[in-house]
Amino acid sequence: MMVLAKLKTLQAKTQRATEDLAKAIPDILYNFNTVKSEPTAKVYSGQIEFMSLMYKIFESSPHNSEFLWLAEGKNLYEIIGDEYFNVELSRLRANKRIKARILASNTNIILKQRLQSQKLWEMREAKFLPDEFNTDCTILITKNQVINWNTINPKAVVIEDSILAKTYKSIFEFIWKRS
Repeated sequence: MMVLAKLKTLQAKTQRATEDLAKAIPDILYNFNTVKSEPTAKVYSGQIEFMSLMYKIFESSPHNSEFLWLAEGKNLYEIIGDEYFNVELSRLRANKRIKARILASNTNIILKQRLQSQKLWEMREAKFLPDEFNTDCTILITKNQVINWNTINPKAVVIEDSILAKTYKSIFEFIWKRS
């Protein structure tokens, strides 16, 4: 009887370890991928494509990664939908432990109030840019991608290129330190 109980316990532990490994393999492959790919670019437009793009970015990002946002924000929220952005994407980001740092326009009062008041601050920091820095675009920087949103004429250009992403990250860090 005792041997059977120990076997069942061992079987359960093995099953949990197998499930944990299955969840970790995509991140391991992503982080240690040695295959060098050519840079790519793709254009998205409209609400459905924006929502699909956002979900794809969040879903394909490895656990514990970081997103850097240079955010105009207001129009992006309007295009994607506040509920989708704050409920679905925030839940996905929290589940994957994706940290977000946001440089937001100081002149966008709606975005500023949203960033200061929401309870979504877990794994998120925001700084506000000087009043003279004004933009109608939002830029998201991930490990290997730069996504540029024109939120006035709803279009997004996704560039997958690790060198370009590294350059944008350097620019972001320069502005972050001075904000």
